[in-house]
Amino acid sequence: MENQLQKLSNLHLAIKENSMEFLQIQKRLNVEVVLKNSNPVFNEISKNESQELETMKIIDILCQRFVLENYPDSNHIEISRQFTLNILEVKTDWKIEDIILMFKFVFQNQHIKELKVMGNKINGLKLMEFANIYDDFRANERAKVYREIPKEKSNEMPKTVMAQLMEIVTKIKNKPKKDINAQILQRKKKDRENIAEKKRLQILALNGDITEMDAVGMYNEFLKKNK
Repeated sequence: MENQLQKLSNLHLAIKENSMEFLQIQKRLNVEVVLKNSNPVFNEISKNESQELETMKIIDILCQRFVLENYPDSNHIEISRQFTLNILEVKTDWKIEDIILMFKFVFQNQHIKELKVMGNKINGLKLMEFANIYDDFRANERAKVYREIPKEKSNEMPKTVMAQLMEIVTKIKNKPKKDINAQILQRKKKDRENIAEKKRLQILALNGDITEMDAVGMYNEFLKKNK
């Protein structure tokens, strides 16, 4: 059986390669799935230096990607460093999947005033504020999950995110290098298109041509088409 360190290394590889399979897992991920899997929380991971380092790499790459895509005028490297160092200490009961879920939650809930940021800049303090808002949402969802769990536990366990990522990593390792490079270039191209579209809509909103809510809706529609 593969140890936790190797699982974390594989997750880092899957995210770095930016495979569509990883994006599919991100889409299906929810609080219930995270709570029911057996992956360790940050408090446990921090007891092992190698696991902690791999976890920090994963958080860093997820954070940099989120900041670059949504707040391109920000210092994504410094913000990610601050966030990575602090989130491990503050949210000790989180799992690595909670980081993925947090960014997904922020992106999908721009109607919440506290999650909105004017302009293209953000800082580490604001990201930690986002983390606290997600944590409140997580606590409410956890209460619902525990109320709905039947008294008789089922022997059938859902496939964990890590197990799904193992399948992704196997596919990545077996792919010809040129296919992987082409996929990375295609993803980068789409990322640039997403950033350009977001800036265009923000200018329209600032000029009063459309409302902020219209801009958010139009951007979400653009992202659906530009997968």
